[in-house]
Amino acid sequence: MKDFANAKELMTILANSTQAHTCYAKKLTGYALQRDIVERDSSFVETLAKVSGSESTKELVISLIKAPAFRVRQAGNP
Repeated sequence: MKDFANAKELMTILANSTQAHTCYAKKLTGYALQRDIVERDSSFVETLAKVSGSESTKELVISLIKAPAFRVRQAGNP
């Protein structure tokens, strides 16, 4: 747990947090794929989390829509 004095410090803590980027990538991926994220998605989510931490949101979305998981539905996934 890290202490912060104001919103600016909190945003800096979150921007540098791997956990926050992973959560963001997971929620965005679930929304984009319109399904729950499952174990087989973990490496994809980790890759997106790295993009989230080092690139712009635009690059994150581009990485997401270029992925086969976004473009191709597998049997059993509505």
